[in-house]
Amino acid sequence: MANPDPAPRVLEALNALYNTTDPAAKDQANHWLEEFQKTPEAWTTSDLLLRSVQLQAEPRLFAAQTFRQKVPLNLPSVVPCPIAIIARTLSFYCCFSVCSEAWNLTLTSLLPVLQITYDLAELDSSARASLRDSLLDLLHQFRAGPRMITTQLCLSLAGLALQMREWKGVVQQFIKLYGGSVETAPCLLEFLTVLPEEVNHNHRIPISDEEYKERATELLSENSEEVLKLLLVYMQGAGTNSDMHARVFQCLLSWLKSGDIDVGPLATNPLLGMSFDALQSDALFDVAVDVVCEIIHETKDITDYMPAIGQIYPRLHPLREALRRYRDEDDGDRVRGYCRIFVEAGESYLPLVVQHPDAFRGIVEGIAECTAFHDLEIVPMTFNFWYQLAIALVEPRHQEVKIRFEDVYDQLVDVILGHLRYPDDLSIWAAEERDEFRNFRHIMGDTLKDCCVVLGPRRCLAKPYEILTRVLGTAAAKPALATAVTATESATPAWQDVEAAIFSLRAMGAEVPDKESEIMPQIMDMLGKLPDHPKIRYAATLVISRYSGWTRLHPQFIPYQLNFISTGFENEEVAAASALALKHLCKDCSEVGRDNFTSVAMLFPPCKFCLK
Repeated sequence: MANPDPAPRVLEALNALYNTTDPAAKDQANHWLEEFQKTPEAWTTSDLLLRSVQLQAEPRLFAAQTFRQKVPLNLPSVVPCPIAIIARTLSFYCCFSVCSEAWNLTLTSLLPVLQITYDLAELDSSARASLRDSLLDLLHQFRAGPRMITTQLCLSLAGLALQMREWKGVVQQFIKLYGGSVETAPCLLEFLTVLPEEVNHNHRIPISDEEYKERATELLSENSEEVLKLLLVYMQGAGTNSDMHARVFQCLLSWLKSGDIDVGPLATNPLLGMSFDALQSDALFDVAVDVVCEIIHETKDITDYMPAIGQIYPRLHPLREALRRYRDEDDGDRVRGYCRIFVEAGESYLPLVVQHPDAFRGIVEGIAECTAFHDLEIVPMTFNFWYQLAIALVEPRHQEVKIRFEDVYDQLVDVILGHLRYPDDLSIWAAEERDEFRNFRHIMGDTLKDCCVVLGPRRCLAKPYEILTRVLGTAAAKPALATAVTATESATPAWQDVEAAIFSLRAMGAEVPDKESEIMPQIMDMLGKLPDHPKIRYAATLVISRYSGWTRLHPQFIPYQLNFISTGFENEEVAAASALALKHLCKDCSEVGRDNFTSVAMLFPPCKFCLK
C-alpha cells in the first residue's frame, strides 16, 4: 500500500543516499527513489518538497527533476536514474545552503540528466492546468536560483507547453510574468532559451506530427519577432552586465538554431553588430563565436541572403587582425574560435569565393592562417574547406579562378610538410600520443592530395624533392627543376625533415600518374642515398610500396628497389614495411621484371631471422 505521506520517506532515502557510507544502504535508497519517481504520488510530493524553504538543495533539486522527467508522456522503456552516482560525487556538499555558489557550480558540471518513467498521461486537462499553475508558482519562487532548479522548472514548463494545446499565449504570459524587472529577466531568458530546444529536440514526447507542427508554430514561429525585439531591449539595457549579455546571446543562439528567426532582417538589427563586438570580450567570446557561426551558417543560401552577407562579410576583415594577434600570443582558445568563424564563412560562402575570388579572398587567407597554426587540434578544422574549394576549382569553367588560388595551395603544401614533421622530443611521447599523431598525418595526407588536384602533381612533388636534394647537396644539379628549387641554407636537415618529405610523397601517390617521368625517377634514385635512419628507411620503403604501379612502367628501377627492400629486412623497425613493399612489387611488376624476381627467394632468410 502506498504511503499516504511519502515525503519523510523521500527525505530519509536522500539522506541515506548522500550521507551513509554503507554501499548496500546507498543502493537500496537509490532503488527506492527510482521507483518512487514512477508513482503518481511523486507529483504532489515533489511540489511539497520544492515549496519547503527550510530544505537544503538536494531534496529540492530531486523534486524539480522529478517534475522535469514526469512531464513528457509515457515511453515504453525505463532507464535507471543514476542518483547514486550523483550522491557519491556530491555528498560532501549536503551541508551547503540552497544558494551556495559551490553547490551550483558542482551541479552544473557534474549532474547527469535523470531518466525515469514519464507520467503526464496520468493527469486530466484540469490536473494539467493545476500542474502548470503550480510550476509557474514554483518558478517564481526560484526566479533568483539556484539556476539548476530554475532550468529544470523551465524545461518542465516548456515540455508542458508543447503538449497542452489549450495553453495559449505561452510566450506572452512569460514575458508578462517575468519580463518587467531586472530581477526576473534571467528567469524569462532561461525559459526562452530552453523552449526552442525542447520543442525541436525532445523526441521523447510522442505527440502527432499535426499537433507538433501546430504547437511549434504557436510557440516559436509566431513569437520570433517579439522575442528578437525583447532580446535587443535587454541587450541595450544591460550596460556592462556580462552575465545578462551572455544570457541574451544564448537565447538568440537557441532561436537561430531552431530556424525561427529569419537572418535576413537580422542583418539590419543592432544584434548583428553586437554579436561581432562581443568577440572582443573574454567573458562573451565563446557564446559570441557560436552566434556568429550560426548567423553565417543560416545565410549560406546566397541567392536569398546576399543583403545579409553584404553586412556580414565586412565584419570578417577586422577578425583577421585579431586572429594574427592571438596566433602570435599563442592563445589556442581564441585561435580556435576565429578558425571556426572563418571556416564556417568559407564553407557557407564557397560559391561567392569562386565567383568573386578577389573580393572574397580574405576568407581563404584567414583559413590558411588557421591551417598554419601549430595546434594540431585546430588544423584539421580547415581540411574540409580545402577539399571543397579544390573540387570547385578543378571544374573546367573555373580554370581562370584556379590560377588565382594556386599561390594559396602552394603555401599550403609547405605548411603541411611542416605539420607532418615528427617533433624533436618524440622519445618522451606516450604511445597514445604517437598513435594520434600517426592518424593525424594520414588525415593530413588527404589535404596534400587536394593540393595536387589544384597545382598538379609535378609542382607538389617539387616540394619534397627540394628537401631531399638539400640533404644530398645536389639542389643545383637538376636544371630542369631550377624553378621549383629555391636557395636554402647549407645545414643538413634533421631526420624529421627528411622523413616528413618522404611521407608526403606517399600521401601524394594517388594523384601522381604512373607515367610521371620527370621528378619521380630522380626521387627514386635518391632513396638509397639518404641518411641511414630507421624512420627514414621505413618511410622510403613504403614509398616504393606505394609507387609499385609507377615502377611497372619504369622497370629499370626494379633491381635497385629489390635490393633496397632486401636490406630493410635486416632492421626490425623496417621489416614490416619491406614485406609490404615486396608484396606490392611482386604483384604489380612480376610480368615486366620476371628476370629480376628469380632471386626473390634470397630475400626471405634475413626476413625470417628478423621476425624470429
